[in-house]
Order: sequence, then structure tokens, then C-alpha cells
Amino acid sequence: MDTRKLRHILSLYKHGTFSKAAEEVHLSQPALTRSIQAAESELGIRLFDRNTREVRLTPHGKAVIERIKRLVSDEKELHRQIELAHTNQIGEIALGFGPTPATLLLRPILSKFAVEFPRVRVSIETSNAHNLLKMLLDEHIDAFIADVHQLPLIPEFEVDHLPRWPASFFCRNGHPLLEKREIEGADLFEYPVASVRLSDWALDTMLRAFGLQMPYEEMICTRCDDFSVLKQVMLESDSIVIASVPVLWAEIQDGQVNEIPLKNRFDGEVSFGLVRLTGRTVSPLIGVVRNMATEIFSQHRSNTVAWRR
Repeated sequence: MDTRKLRHILSLYKHGTFSKAAEEVHLSQPALTRSIQAAESELGIRLFDRNTREVRLTPHGKAVIERIKRLVSDEKELHRQIELAHTNQIGEIALGFGPTPATLLLRPILSKFAVEFPRVRVSIETSNAHNLLKMLLDEHIDAFIADVHQLPLIPEFEVDHLPRWPASFFCRNGHPLLEKREIEGADLFEYPVASVRLSDWALDTMLRAFGLQMPYEEMICTRCDDFSVLKQVMLESDSIVIASVPVLWAEIQDGQVNEIPLKNRFDGEVSFGLVRLTGRTVSPLIGVVRNMATEIFSQHRSNTVAWRR
């Protein structure tokens, strides 16, 4: 039974007369009578006793009227929820972030959602690209932002590429390596090198840039996907961290951290993208995240290029 007939039943119950109910639902009295009769026929029970003065519920009608109220109320709520979802006022979104995107995007994105979409439920996963891809394919998250160089080329997902900027090597102020007049790429690996998980492509790019040959597993001494931990390790030891200026901007500005001035500057770039399942309708909320990430990353790229000149 369509909910239009249910609304007619409720109106007749509310007013107790066909004339007033017909006026409320914008039907003629004969049309409302036919609608009530059709509803009773579908249900197989008589809902109302009619006389010349008023209409009253039958015992069967009294038994089902509360359920009819809930059904009509649920329909109204469904339409309200759909309307709110269209305007991004409600809903839910599950997002994943790699280490660098988590450092640069989590706070502004969560703050924006808390202010502009306070009724949207947001859940966050932070991990490396491989783990995030598995979560996406298992549909535990709706999308993620990470280093797309780490991902296999498979048709199950699509990538919206984001602005990129150079990566480099950093150390604490006062590091013994900074005392050298010329710093070669090989000098970096005389000290413990720390990094988030890097793709084989990234590691191979470094080796080729420095003209070195060494196993990938010997390049990185400390692997950790939490930049807050890597920063502390760098500040408290002679470890060298592979990162980018935006991630370490506050420490660079405070004079705690230096980009290592290599004789032949390493110009490898970080390459991030928003990854989502192929063929799925993109939620407007994902669009909000993508637009924010593009804007924030564009600014980081501009700042990094200007700072390195």
C-alpha cells in the first residue's frame, strides 16, 4: 500500500469527518471515500464505522492506527534525511590517510566537518598505502589519500591526483653531517636513516640520483608511519629523516631542523592522490575532502618551491 492512502487514513482519524479530512488532503469527498475503501480492501479489514455525524475507528482500526502513524512518520523522516544528505548536513564518511596526508590534512578537514557538517559522522584510519588499499577494497573506508607510487596498477580503483612537491633529507640543527663542506648522497647513509614506508620506486629513485648500489632493506634503519615519532627521533639523535618541507615546517621555522644541503640536490617528488573504488558514485562529502586536499596541497607546493629558491 502506498503511503498516500495511509495519510488519508490518518487524516480521517484525526478529523472524524470526510469533509474536513478531504479538505486537508486536497481531495473531493468522493475521492477520499474511494481511497479509504481501497485501503480497507487491500488490508482486508474495515477501519472505520461511518454514520451521518462522525467517523470512528473499528476495533481493527484501533489495532493498526499506531502502526500507520509510525509508517507515515518514517516516510516523512526518510524524505527529510534524503534532503539533508543532498545538502551534506547528515551522513557518514570513512576516510584513510597516509602518514604525510594525515600530518597535513587531518586537523583542517576534521575542523571543517565539525563546523560546517556537525551531524556528519566521520571515521578515520591512518596507515600506509598498502593497508589503506586493502581497507578500501574491503569497503571499510570510502576513500583514502596516500602516496600513490606505492599502489599496484589494478582496475578496481581510481586515483584523483593531487599537487606534488619535492621530498628531501632532514636532520637536527647541530648534526655532525652539517659540518662537512660538501655533502654527497653516500654521506647520508653513514647515519641512521628514518622514514615512513616508501615504495620501491622511491627507493630506486634515490639510489639512481646518488649513483649508489645497495639493497633496499639496508637503506632505511627506522621505518615508522607516524611523523610525530620520526620528528622526535631526529631531534634526539643523529638520525636523518626523509620527509618534505610542509611536514617539518614548524621545526624548520624554529631553527630545530635543517634540510641537508646536498652537493647535488635530490629532486624526488612526493606523489599523492585521492583513491576511490572504480565505478562508484562519488559522495559529495568525498568531493569536499578532495577540494580541501587540492587547495591545501597547492599551497604547500607553492610554499615549498618558494622556500627552496
